[in-house]
Amino acid sequence: MSNSSIATLHESVAREPLPGSGVLWALTFLSGIAAIVFAVWGWAVQLDPPQSDNPLLTWERVGVRSVQVLVVADIPEPADMKPGADLPLSLAQFFGAVFYVLLAGRVLFFTLGARLAGVVLRDRKGHDLVIGAGPAAIEWARLPMRRTTHMSFGFRADLGRSATIDRLGVLGKQLQRAGARHARQILVDEGDDADTWETAQAAARINRDIDVVAYIRDPWIHERLSRASPEARLRTFSYASGVARQIMLAHPPYLLARRYKAPVQHILVFGFGPVGQSIVREFLVTSLARDPAKMMVTAVDPDIEQLKSDFLGRMPGLDTFVDLDFIPGDKGIEGEAMLKKVQARNAAAEVCAIYVAIDTGSQPLSFAYILRDRAQALGIRAPIFFCAQHGAGLRPARQGAGLVGQADIDADSLQASGEGLLYDRKLSSFGSWTDALDGSGLFEDPLDGHAKAFHDGYLALNPPDAGNPLSPAQAPWERLSDEFRVANRRVAAHIRAKLDAVGFDLDGWLGSRQEPWRSHDLPPVPEMFDLSDPILIDQLADLEHRRWMIDRALNGWRYGPVRDNRARIHPDMIPTSELSEAAFEKDRSNVRKTVELLWSLVGKKRARR
Repeated sequence: MSNSSIATLHESVAREPLPGSGVLWALTFLSGIAAIVFAVWGWAVQLDPPQSDNPLLTWERVGVRSVQVLVVADIPEPADMKPGADLPLSLAQFFGAVFYVLLAGRVLFFTLGARLAGVVLRDRKGHDLVIGAGPAAIEWARLPMRRTTHMSFGFRADLGRSATIDRLGVLGKQLQRAGARHARQILVDEGDDADTWETAQAAARINRDIDVVAYIRDPWIHERLSRASPEARLRTFSYASGVARQIMLAHPPYLLARRYKAPVQHILVFGFGPVGQSIVREFLVTSLARDPAKMMVTAVDPDIEQLKSDFLGRMPGLDTFVDLDFIPGDKGIEGEAMLKKVQARNAAAEVCAIYVAIDTGSQPLSFAYILRDRAQALGIRAPIFFCAQHGAGLRPARQGAGLVGQADIDADSLQASGEGLLYDRKLSSFGSWTDALDGSGLFEDPLDGHAKAFHDGYLALNPPDAGNPLSPAQAPWERLSDEFRVANRRVAAHIRAKLDAVGFDLDGWLGSRQEPWRSHDLPPVPEMFDLSDPILIDQLADLEHRRWMIDRALNGWRYGPVRDNRARIHPDMIPTSELSEAAFEKDRSNVRKTVELLWSLVGKKRARR
């Protein structure tokens, strides 16, 4: 083991098991200084240099004997001490002994540091193991609310209280040394998608009972990666998808549209790169309401034609379910033609939210204020959400709809009050790494708990037939393809919209506290769903079926009379009025499973009281 590795391991132990390490070093240093000072004083009196024949030689002896007090406590016998030398020499002896004990203990700890660290880390229970030095790994290791062990190739940075360990040897030995078998989950971000995926697959094969999460930068690819080992508990996440889901669940557009009395949900997206496209997908996934009108999306980007082609090329039937408009425009929000098109779209259905997801260079705050001025000139009242990992000088708004739609508010007073409530054209930020991790579901315990519950409900309704091969959707969760896992996560993400659809005061719940709700948090109000009311269940099932069709369209599926998994054709991508009873029962099942989930939350809440 290298010296740097031993030092790193020692630091990992010192940071957590010995949080007072700096104090001990200070005490060691101060006790040594005190011992020498008292020794010089005492020996100066004892040897009396000025009265000696050779004062220079005597002062040399004083210095030597003063230093020796740190090791051998060199002082004369009491009977030989001169008056005035006994007290300082006794104190020198005492502080010399303290120095020796502290120093010996620290040296011993350094000598055994690597072994002690190995024992501590191997037996470290309930921690998150973080592998790599990519941005997701660093941000996760720095989370104050998690106990983490960080493992990378010589990375040196402030990781708070995270234990650190250098990567040496084969991965299996590294994981063993880092206590992987006791980890709650393993998060991998090597800084490169290919390296991350390779390490994550290997870690999942070695630790089959531990959830392994890989950070993949491309939000499209992260939902489509297939696993090398189908039984491994391996999943991916991306920054873009995570922050998009978090902002949609924190400020649901259907609540904002209702405040404006708009006939349909309509969002305006500036910048159609990875984050912008993820915002559109999450808008369709999380915000579909009972209103049968098509949801509207207006996207503005300088390269919109190419981005539009790529986006719709992956989802050729998506425009069947949503009113999409793509407008070319520069990043300075200039251009008469672009502004007129945006104004015309707003006149057709008022924009309820604006999302800015572009690279604004070194002046993001000035861009935000320019955008607000443009919105006011165009008659757009919608709040403006600005994606920036570090805030861009803007604070996140308190969750919910706040005071949106109230024309008589004093925006300056609200801004100064520090309440952080949303209001018309308010500038607020989203997109921190905490948002990304939250929106990706990584704070849910157990991981994918809600999604697994929906899949279990599907299997109960569609049990495997011994005489027929399993369909891809009938596999157990451990062997379920990523496409269907994502589909179940999307079902769970739509629960809040279903609660709103049955009349629950979702806005009141979201704004009920200053601390934000996590994306997996759900109000434990199952009584809002009356399972004995067949009309209500069918209404919710219709909503669920429309959500399912959009979900399938986002994965490239289209309608066809005969199902073809390779061609992504499905006969059920039709209105509920044309569905068979068996097909519609699947949607009713998801509604019932929603109620079961909420009842289970009530049970857990009561058990904690």
